[in-house]
Amino acid sequence: MVGTAHDAACYDEWHEREQARRESAERAAAERAVHERLPGVPAPLNGKEIITLLGIPQGRTIGAAIRHLQELHIDHGPLSREEAEAALRAWAAEQALPLATAGQGTAAPLPVRSPASADRYRTR
Repeated sequence: MVGTAHDAACYDEWHEREQARRESAERAAAERAVHERLPGVPAPLNGKEIITLLGIPQGRTIGAAIRHLQELHIDHGPLSREEAEAALRAWAAEQALPLATAGQGTAAPLPVRSPASADRYRTR
């Protein structure tokens, strides 16, 4: 069976839509990856320390900050705590994040689960 010009036009339209969908999914995956930790690569500061240092709330930005420290570790080797803090302050300035003054964070403390509330979830 021989295809018609209409079939070719429909295929071209479908192909363009499918290619745009795939590219959109790839871009979304790349954006998500920026906020995820690299497995097996150490970071000199953890999320709570970053929250305190930069004074920013818990969220995706903390993941991006950890990822930045991990990439620095890959590119330049292990960083001291002081080097990591300086690098994070510079990174935060590049990202236009508001910085806490003198390393004193303004973020609210993270909730701590009391032992009594933890017992609620234990199976007996």
